[in-house]
Amino acid sequence: TIEQPSDGIDLFVQHTPHVTLFLSDFDLENENATISTGSDGNNDDDGNTHPPPLNQTKLQQFLGTISSLNFTHITSNMDCSLSYATTTTTTTPTPSSPPKYYTLSGPYAMLPIQNSLCLQTLSSRVYRALQPFLRRPVLVPSWVASLPEPERSRAIYRCREYGSPNVGEGFVPHVSVGYDPPLEGAEENIGDWRAEVMDEWNEGHAAIQGECVDRVGAIAVGKTGEGG
Repeated sequence: TIEQPSDGIDLFVQHTPHVTLFLSDFDLENENATISTGSDGNNDDDGNTHPPPLNQTKLQQFLGTISSLNFTHITSNMDCSLSYATTTTTTTPTPSSPPKYYTLSGPYAMLPIQNSLCLQTLSSRVYRALQPFLRRPVLVPSWVASLPEPERSRAIYRCREYGSPNVGEGFVPHVSVGYDPPLEGAEENIGDWRAEVMDEWNEGHAAIQGECVDRVGAIAVGKTGEGG
């Protein structure tokens, strides 16, 4: 039985650091299926809540569509290197104020990745190919409401049209390293301690970030919770 995907991020044991090309909600379950619950009305008898069973025909069509894209051919003449990117800053980096290699957005902590023609092309090919599998109507993520105009309207359009606000001009490659939603009734400002932790990490690693380079090695499919 497949359990609900985790809402946390554990890059030490459970999860693999990755750059998300396309994140959306796909209609791959059996028709009229519901989340299974146990005798208590909330969970199965093993204590876990389980998602509806996947429709194997839909799933194989979905995976077959991805496999047919031939990523090796698509990227054969492109530079598919991966490197960290600095966030926008108005000051010139100095030894006492190194460039910033992280960003905090709502409950998320992320390491920006330098965008490239390779990543942009891979993202575009994936999201366009998977349009027939989207669950519609598409729900707009709650964080979109916090964007200023006109970015908010553009993000809503991309979400409703293509299944995600983070495609096309909204594609900003990154590695998610933290997800810390505010606890109900908590008085501590969660953003303060996260910024302190990330600043400490940044100061310790900024000197080598420019040398930290990798290449696109594989395309994978995975399930994710709200934490990404």
